[in-house]
Order: sequence, then C-alpha cells, then structure tokens
Amino acid sequence: MATTPAVALFRKLPSLYQRCSWTVNKFDRRSYTFVVSRGPIPEQLEAGILYVNPQGSRCHHLCACGCGERVILPLNNIEWALEGTDARPSLHPSVGNWNLKCKSHYVLGQGRVQWRRRYSEAEIEVVRRRDLKPYQRRPWTQRVGDWVKRLVAFLRDE
Repeated sequence: MATTPAVALFRKLPSLYQRCSWTVNKFDRRSYTFVVSRGPIPEQLEAGILYVNPQGSRCHHLCACGCGERVILPLNNIEWALEGTDARPSLHPSVGNWNLKCKSHYVLGQGRVQWRRRYSEAEIEVVRRRDLKPYQRRPWTQRVGDWVKRLVAFLRDE
C-alpha cells in the first residue's frame, strides 16, 4: 500500500517537534505579536514589547519562544533595522538567539512573529563569521596602502 503525503508528514511530526526548541515551552508564555515602547529600558521586561532606548540604537525584548530570556539587538545600518509603526513593528534580518538555550529563530514582520527553521551548529558558526565581517572591514585607504606595498615588494623581487 502506498504512503500518502499526509501519512508521511504525520510520521515526521515527532522528529520535527524535537528539532523545534520553542515547541516545548508553555503556550501562554510565547509572544506571537509585538509592539514598540520607546524610552528608558526597564529592568523587568514584558512579553510582546520591543523596548527601544531613547537614542534608538538598541532594542530589548523577551525571547518570543517564551523562555523568558532577554534579547538585546543593536539597531544600526550593519545589524538590525526596526521598521514599520510602533503598533506593527518589523525587525530585519531574522533574530537568531544562538547564545540562548532555546536557540529560537524568528522574524518580526508587521508586529507578528514568523518562525524560521532551527540552524545546526555549523550553520550558526557560518552566520557568526558573516556577521562579523562588516566590523572587520578596513577603510579603503588601508586596503589601497596594502595593495601598493604588495606591488612595490613584487617589483623589487623582479
């Protein structure tokens, strides 16, 4: 007897459930929607609120999976951007909480949490290296100077 797609999916559910760390948390603690609160960041955060500091350079929130961990995101042109209205904010790119036990991964779009797949340790390492590159980039003057030094050294050897 042939296996239907629905039966195949049903058989995969236990393995999918084990891979998604946010599924083991209490339903009532997860945040599916977010709003923005601007001003001083309080010590105790509430679920479902993105707290943006007065300078607009940092965003704090509780992890959307419900684990209760504080997530701090720098808002700048290199890392995360907060767009949309305060009632329906969007955060780009995705939030990967690789340093937290839950390792949750989500995008916030129009105030709603959109879950993304869980990354392997190897994928997390690739993303970390990629995220560091803009900070390791040297000014163009240094790159041109290094190129000139290599050119001079090459010409001296001939």
